Amino acid sequence: MTVDERDLSAALHALDPDLSPDLVTKVRAGGRRRLLRRRSYVAAGVVAVGAAATPVGLALRAGGAPDQSVGVAGHHRARAASDLYASPPPVGSQCNSGYSATHNRAGHALASTYPQLLLLPPNQPIDYAFVRSQRPSCPSPHVALTAVRAGADTDHQGLVVEGPNAPTAVEDGRAGPTIGFTGQTGHEPILGEPGSEFTITSNGHTDAFWTEPDGGQWYAEVRHLPQDQAVALLDHLALDPAAGTATLNGAGSGWSTEPAAADVRPDQTGIVFSQWTDPDGHEASMTVTETPNRIDQLAAGSYVDFTFVTVRGQRAILAPDGGQGGGVQSLTWQEAADVQVSLTIDNASAAEIEQVADSLQLASPSDPRISKH
Repeated sequence: MTVDERDLSAALHALDPDLSPDLVTKVRAGGRRRLLRRRSYVAAGVVAVGAAATPVGLALRAGGAPDQSVGVAGHHRARAASDLYASPPPVGSQCNSGYSATHNRAGHALASTYPQLLLLPPNQPIDYAFVRSQRPSCPSPHVALTAVRAGADTDHQGLVVEGPNAPTAVEDGRAGPTIGFTGQTGHEPILGEPGSEFTITSNGHTDAFWTEPDGGQWYAEVRHLPQDQAVALLDHLALDPAAGTATLNGAGSGWSTEPAAADVRPDQTGIVFSQWTDPDGHEASMTVTETPNRIDQLAAGSYVDFTFVTVRGQRAILAPDGGQGGGVQSLTWQEAADVQVSLTIDNASAAEIEQVADSLQLASPSDPRISKH
């Protein structure tokens, strides 16, 4: 629920070769810590990221009764692959599994392109603040439905459906010849089509993937439901691939839909990584990303317990980063319409990380603390 580890990996591998060895070592050490923390709750046992994609598809179908619905109703009709909201990737591609970043134009040379991303703590020395432009290997997934079931902020059930053209199970790093997933793996069909389910049994979080014969790909995150109940919930979906929408029919009371999520635009490529140590010795790392608002999706699909707080006038997700405890806190919020911030501080209280977040200010593109490379 912090920055995607693919973003971080891309930037870490795009470090300028002219940087000092000491700085490169510090940057990559900090990056690895963030990656490990992310994987501790995102993968819950994944030891490597998978390889090639498998072809998938979707035929429009509905599950459940039409009396209780959440979302946008689907159109019940036959369709061709050309009717897909987004074109499926070619067989063997690794769509949504990586990013490309370059250091040919970075740092000060790029900072003026993304002035809205240059948040830094005022009057604070910075270990590094890297500005990068990155592009996904394939178009970013489209969010078809976000729904939550009434409950406390820390234990509500949630559902996020992406598709068509979402990642496959192999691409997501939970299956394949080099993967070890220690949770519960299932292969129950979803809406009558071949499916794969991966559940972290300690908290009932399920990632589900299903494929259909005409080229569409679908992926769902189900929060706080055991695997059999997650599959049963997904069987109540009605999908409209042409419109890119999903409806939850007859799934029981309490479910409500969140506002539709905007697609990531091709020109949203900016990202800034920074790290510093505050006067009290707390190590802080932050990622500011050019992206549409995804707070509802992050909350509905969260792998860890969290609370909503208000930061800088915005709703924010406060969670123990990686579920590791020890005072490590993660805070994620939407700073502006197209700006998401993810801040992590070691050995800090909730009040301390909120205080740091509230103190952030936009730096000038010429600020000497912004890395030159």
